[in-house]
Amino acid sequence: MLLAVLIVLFLLFRLFQAKDVGSHVQRYVRVQSGQTAQQVAATLKNAGIIRSAWAFDLMSRYTGLATHLTAGVYRLSPSD
Repeated sequence: MLLAVLIVLFLLFRLFQAKDVGSHVQRYVRVQSGQTAQQVAATLKNAGIIRSAWAFDLMSRYTGLATHLTAGVYRLSPSD
């Protein structure tokens, strides 16, 4: 039972960890006006910026940031 809990905790940690901590690559990502947090998450996932669109969507809703996303072009790195 303890092993199962540890495995689940490790997997959750990996979901919320930066995608590539050592990366110096930067990508430009456009967030369109009116996009939902789920759509922004998919955009970031497809650009290789985040590891999990589901985790981004979940955290943006939990923290309340899902309603404060701003349209624009952003320079991001998988290590951020």
